[in-house]
Amino acid sequence: MIVTLSIISAILLVLTILFFVFSIPKLQTTYHTINTNKVQEEIKLVVLADFHSSKYGDNQEELVNAIKKENPDLILMPGDIVDDVRDRTPCTILLNQLKHIAPMYYIYGNHEMKVSVRQRVKEYLESFGVNIVFNTFVDVNVKNTTLRIFGLQDPQEKTPPDTWLRAIGEMSNQVDDKYSILLSHRPTFVEEYKETKFDLILCGHAHGGQWRIPWTEQGVFCSDEGLFPKYTSGAFDLGTPTMIVSRGLCKNFIPRLFNQPEILSITIKP
Repeated sequence: MIVTLSIISAILLVLTILFFVFSIPKLQTTYHTINTNKVQEEIKLVVLADFHSSKYGDNQEELVNAIKKENPDLILMPGDIVDDVRDRTPCTILLNQLKHIAPMYYIYGNHEMKVSVRQRVKEYLESFGVNIVFNTFVDVNVKNTTLRIFGLQDPQEKTPPDTWLRAIGEMSNQVDDKYSILLSHRPTFVEEYKETKFDLILCGHAHGGQWRIPWTEQGVFCSDEGLFPKYTSGAFDLGTPTMIVSRGLCKNFIPRLFNQPEILSITIKP
């Protein structure tokens, strides 16, 4: 009996240690490669999502160094870099350094779409040279290639569905022979994304499912999909577009279990 209790205690101790070890957020860089005849040279994109005013060492050194290491041509942000509640100082420290690394393109997430903070967020981001792409597109010249970058408004509870559908339809109709990238915060609108002409769709929002089943790609929960959501991280072939979902960078009071925060490094090759 005493031996059995000792074994059970040892197992519980090991499980407890593993829980805390895997609850410590360790920044990762996840790599994707895309081949297309629409670019002339290799283009490197770094994607940052769902930062939510988190901290990555003194002066955001851990995160900034990881981004510098990738030497990106563009930094793309599909929303929730700023948080509507948390202190903005970590964002200020980060953005003040990113503006010296590469041009930044941004679409609001659901937190930034709150009416009470959106205008202030716009002015704040633009003060660091961030380009906000809101239900429109910009053409960006990179290494002898012009990319067309679209930004789709995050739909809120009060947004009529036909308004959102009309916006994504109108933008899809503006895709031409340039390589087209859509920044759209939520990955759950897969059926709508499948009907578009974009080459690449970049999303976040799901935070990787917050907790993940160990050694799998299965997240446990997302507010949009409920338990065991499908679209929490990774690349998804949607026909014409490829959708890549970031697990994001948020660190808060809810532990990220078996779910490390990440930046995406995407190489587009001719």
